Amino acid sequence: MNLLRIIRISRPIGYVVAPIVFLAPILLYNIEISSIILIQLALLTFPLCFLIFGINDIYDIETDKKNPRKGGVEGAILKEREIKTVQEIAALCAILLFIPILLRPDLLTLASTVLIIFLTYTYSAPPLRLKERPPFDSISNSLSIYVICLLALSYGPGINGFRIEGYYLLLGIIGIHIFSTIVDYTPDKTNNIITFATKYGKQPAGLISFSIAVFILLFSDIQSIQINIFIAILGLVSIISAIKPNEQLAASLFKIIFLSFFCCSIWYLISLI
Repeated sequence: MNLLRIIRISRPIGYVVAPIVFLAPILLYNIEISSIILIQLALLTFPLCFLIFGINDIYDIETDKKNPRKGGVEGAILKEREIKTVQEIAALCAILLFIPILLRPDLLTLASTVLIIFLTYTYSAPPLRLKERPPFDSISNSLSIYVICLLALSYGPGINGFRIEGYYLLLGIIGIHIFSTIVDYTPDKTNNIITFATKYGKQPAGLISFSIAVFILLFSDIQSIQINIFIAILGLVSIISAIKPNEQLAASLFKIIFLSFFCCSIWYLISLI
């Protein structure tokens, strides 16, 4: 397996997500950006993404062959002969995630790292395979974001530094994941994959995601204009999908969500500097 193939499996487009989430508490609490934090940040790019998507691709190998979205930026379609190599690289990536703990022993850092690996594995792999147990699939995605925040807080104020507003944002992650299940409704339904959309329908998925966004805007009292703009965009694209539950439209709208997340997050991080 060549390097380009390995990188494609890791979904480079996703490299920015965990680092952005990690940097938010670091900048919010003015935590000194040490060499260990930079190493931690780097490990949240390729190593974490390969671990997440490599495991996912192993257990979705048959269904991915029938999904027209797979094969491009959405990731490679694994071949049977590649499974062992992907397993070995994923295992190496999991080991690499423990490097910061060796350099700076800390219980919260250790616990967060173990939880990240646990949630990554159980999301895609049996026997739990949370990705086919809605709403636990969406909840596990939200928990992963929470744990990455705790990982950052382990270098500063600790678990007590997680603010109440953060719990509303975790609810927003659940809404985003529920919305994402609309995109692959047909291939998932064809392959008997249980997601929120295949179990409850595309329109309910859009409505739930919209309701979550409205709830956050009305009750969270989040003061950040960047975060509120992003939540408003989530609500807008969700209600559009609820009104017109077309999968191709949902795929385009999900790209808007991702782009909005990136732009609003960078804007927010800059405001903290």
